[in-house]
Amino acid sequence: MFSVQGDYLYSLTVKNKCQCSAQNRDFKDMFLRKELLHYYKAEAKVMRKIAIILIVLMFIGIGFLSGCVTEADTDGDGYSDKVDAFPNDPTEWKDSDSDGHGDNSDAFPNNSTEWKDTDGDGYGDNSDKFPDDSNLHYFIRIFDSNIVESDPKWNISSGEIKRYTWQVTSDCKYVTVIVDAGKMVNGTQYQAFADEVNISIRNPEKTIENNYGQFQRITVTTENWGEWTLSVKNNANFEIVAIVSIYVAK
Repeated sequence: MFSVQGDYLYSLTVKNKCQCSAQNRDFKDMFLRKELLHYYKAEAKVMRKIAIILIVLMFIGIGFLSGCVTEADTDGDGYSDKVDAFPNDPTEWKDSDSDGHGDNSDAFPNNSTEWKDTDGDGYGDNSDKFPDDSNLHYFIRIFDSNIVESDPKWNISSGEIKRYTWQVTSDCKYVTVIVDAGKMVNGTQYQAFADEVNISIRNPEKTIENNYGQFQRITVTTENWGEWTLSVKNNANFEIVAIVSIYVAK
């Protein structure tokens, strides 16, 4: 009896120990799984945060590259102040020739000396001697004893005739001649009267007289191309001093 009971108790003890060991292992496995689950959850949170940060950074980068993130544009013309040559003018943003006039209103965006062409003839107002006349652009000084030392005043004795000849070509549009005649009386100069001088211009077409010496914009035509001659005759009994200016407009 004792032996059988002892074997039973031993068997029961061993069985209990085995059951306890199995339970312990199950508990350890469960604890380990919980720990791993907690670890993975924590790791997943970190990864989500990292992913969110990366996505935000990616969109910011895309924004900069695509222009979604813009710089200041004070005048709202679509050009940021950094690149806008006229940040306070919505009608202008570029000045290619740096003349202070925007390309949109600059008639000569690549010429810093010009920006306006009033008569639309292709010549800028700054260099166009006739900014309101599209047929004329500049003039050539043929003779000017008023401002050029090489063209002296004409001192004309009584009865003497002074002449000046020049060529007028097909590219000329107008000829302007001004003769300011003065008389010397006892060492003092006075304006000469019209009957004291005889002033005329002869060209291949005709002869034009004007004793007051004002020949403004004589039109050049095919009939008067060629040699032109200005003549100033002193009809007075005293010396005449004439200041002569001859210009050809083209």
